[in-house]
Amino acid sequence: MKEHIVSLDLETTGLEVGVHKPISIGAVNLSTRQYFYCQLEWDNITISPEAMRINKIDIINPPGINSCTQIYNRSLPANRVLHLFIDTFTDWIRRHNNSKIIALGVNVGSFDLKMLKSIWPDGKSWPFHYRSIDLNSLMFVIAETHDRDFDEVKKQVTETAWDKFKENKPYLAKEIGEHHALADAWWNIYALQECTKILKLNKIAVKFMGKAKPIPFDFEE
Repeated sequence: MKEHIVSLDLETTGLEVGVHKPISIGAVNLSTRQYFYCQLEWDNITISPEAMRINKIDIINPPGINSCTQIYNRSLPANRVLHLFIDTFTDWIRRHNNSKIIALGVNVGSFDLKMLKSIWPDGKSWPFHYRSIDLNSLMFVIAETHDRDFDEVKKQVTETAWDKFKENKPYLAKEIGEHHALADAWWNIYALQECTKILKLNKIAVKFMGKAKPIPFDFEE
């Protein structure tokens, strides 16, 4: 069964799963570059002011464009919006029938997927595979195999990925900026590219210098 990678990012009202909730969701299919973005509304929410400050989110007016206008309607009850979102998102993510959907992101398995699953209705099929690709883990591998500081690696990957996003998606970069679920989902794509580029150089080093171990992971733009 072929696997498909989908970059995923959630903006949330805080960090505690089951207490805080997603307010926007961005996703990008790695193979097709098709993207999905939607904002959610809730009748009652618990907000972490610190999370709002860090993510620069205005809870009253969430940032950026809304590419899900067909399901986002302020006149609808919040639970109806949620179910419409689930149906639309599931249809979008499962366009590749009989495929394993692997989530990509920063702490995606320990946070984003858990947060998304916390609002997933009972009886609705969960579209993601139990495996996921965590970019922080890849950056730790780079730091370890290249004898570099993790913060230094993360700074390089972060800056390069944002530059690539602005270069390749100038309209989106201007429209939505940073600290936005869709922008971060695109950032994941370019961060993966940068990580695998560095790791590919590591494989070349193995061939010519006999150092470190090759990483069996490849990616082409």
